[in-house]
Amino acid sequence: MKPGEIANLRYFAPDEDYRVRAKFVPVKNGRTVAMKSVNGGKHQLVKEYGYAVFELMSVPLKLHIYKMVAAKGEKNYDLFVPFTDQTNSISTYRGGRYLNVRLKDISDNKVILDFNKAYNPRTAYVKGYPAIVPPRENALHIDINAGEKAYGRDPGF
Repeated sequence: MKPGEIANLRYFAPDEDYRVRAKFVPVKNGRTVAMKSVNGGKHQLVKEYGYAVFELMSVPLKLHIYKMVAAKGEKNYDLFVPFTDQTNSISTYRGGRYLNVRLKDISDNKVILDFNKAYNPRTAYVKGYPAIVPPRENALHIDINAGEKAYGRDPGF
């Protein structure tokens, strides 16, 4: 993204209906997952952490949650939720979007998923950036009209 292009960032109006309290199911001894990258490579940066079970727009849904594997000496406390939904290529980035969840957002086997904070991967702004492709199991078959829209003036790419 070039200086001055921030004006091309667009978001849905915040909507509390897209902030959900989900059941969190931890995965014990989660395996490191090699996720596909948009440039054809693989990322070995994520470990299965658990999944969230919830209902949105009266539809039962499930999203897998991953822990970013920090480089040696770094601390990374965020959890990572890459997902796709029915708005991709229409009003949101075609490759899907991401959510971050803080560990402190999980308590009593519940997790807050705030889709108002969904954001585009860097590859939406920088052609060729090796962003993670959301896994098939995180495809939501509903519209998520929350968070960041497609970058630029048009929903095109």
